Amino acid sequence: AALLLEQAARTFVSFRGAPMTRKFAFYLILAGYRYVSCGQRKHAVRAYRAALREYEGRGWTHIEDHVHFSLARNCAQLGMIEQSLQHFVRLLGHSRQPPERQQTFAKELFSLLRLHPRDAPLPDLTLPKFDNKSIRVILNDHMQRSSFEPSQVMCGEHVLWKALVKP
Repeated sequence: AALLLEQAARTFVSFRGAPMTRKFAFYLILAGYRYVSCGQRKHAVRAYRAALREYEGRGWTHIEDHVHFSLARNCAQLGMIEQSLQHFVRLLGHSRQPPERQQTFAKELFSLLRLHPRDAPLPDLTLPKFDNKSIRVILNDHMQRSSFEPSQVMCGEHVLWKALVKP
């Protein structure tokens, strides 16, 4: 089935008038999934990479994230640790997925780093930066919209806050 899907994908870009590149990439992803199902991970990686070339830079971040995650997992299974890390770093650095999905990406990355400590140098990850002076902690135990009194707001100069951020 995977081979037929891949051949069907090729026909979509060989149309003379207007090649159907989105359909081509979609069928390649389907082929990649089928290749994984039958244990042909090298072919799956090839199909996913070809699809990624079509999807990258078009603003379809969820599709790009899916393809990067599939490539990261399959490359790791094939022992291509550095390439797998590149895909995971891309996911964690530029993903627009919900926190639960990003947590899945991070768990997979950490498991890869744990299994291959020598082959997998810790990649440079972009981490958010916080400005301690702009953080406010609001002491309120319910989710009501109300104006906050100065006694309820803890700013960066508050004694309790300074104790929390002390080096």
